[in-house]
Amino acid sequence: MSDQGRKELFDNSPFMTAWEKVIDGHRFTYVRAGNSVGVIPIRRNTSINAIEIMLIQEPRLETSTPMLKAVGGYLHGRPQEEMAHHLLLEEAGIACEKLHLLVPRMEGFTVIELPIATYLALDWHRVTTDITACIQFMTLAEGVELVLAQRIPDQCTADAIMRLALLEARNRLPI
Repeated sequence: MSDQGRKELFDNSPFMTAWEKVIDGHRFTYVRAGNSVGVIPIRRNTSINAIEIMLIQEPRLETSTPMLKAVGGYLHGRPQEEMAHHLLLEEAGIACEKLHLLVPRMEGFTVIELPIATYLALDWHRVTTDITACIQFMTLAEGVELVLAQRIPDQCTADAIMRLALLEARNRLPI
């Protein structure tokens, strides 16, 4: 597709760019996000016989309610796993022994490019409370209910939670 008729909406490269294009009289908005990674710490809690996940609460300017999402951020030229470990430590105060790649790249969109890899943090432990994010632990079942109630607006996180529920239902979780 040529760039003729392309109107730039914003360019915050390498993080995100957006533009409009008119094709056959119809206006389309395109978005391209930079390479990024999301990480969901997960563990089996035998005392309550449930899978627990950890999300962070990220403040949003447009609403007083923070958004629940995975730990995450842009790669800034670093390898995915290295950045995943860095973000876990910085945002959540977590050291992780093992990462499991759940989704190598968010797919399924034609006008939005989201090269976001999603990892599970396995065998993790808190190493500091000096963190930048507000953390929320919940059972996987509670996470699924939040997704179904549309209370997790971050699509990558919602997708990951539903994938985890499917893996758990099929006894295929890597924990």
